[in-house]
Amino acid sequence: MNRIVELNQKEIEAVAGSFDLKKELQELRQKIAGLDSSEIVTILVFMNFAAGYLQHVLYYSRNEV
Repeated sequence: MNRIVELNQKEIEAVAGSFDLKKELQELRQKIAGLDSSEIVTILVFMNFAAGYLQHVLYYSRNEV
């Protein structure tokens, strides 16, 4: 079991080493700043729909109606 945890930790460190969070956040902020308000509303509506669908799927998979 320790061997599995050790390998997973090495994979996490390898991925984290290639991922610069500050750079990614700055790029994301620039992309968001360039969006039109209608595009933001479209994204929010889609996210709301996706969250509702996920809630529906989880509810019915748990209760198996």
